[in-house]
Amino acid sequence: MTLLGARTLEGLNLVVNATRKKLVAAGPIPAA
Repeated sequence: MTLLGARTLEGLNLVVNATRKKLVAAGPIPAA
């Protein structure tokens, strides 16, 4: 169960990183 949670969290981090890169590429945004 812990391993599954770690993999899910890692997957979410990848999605968040991809989204941030897209937002940054779209234009300057204030750091939240």
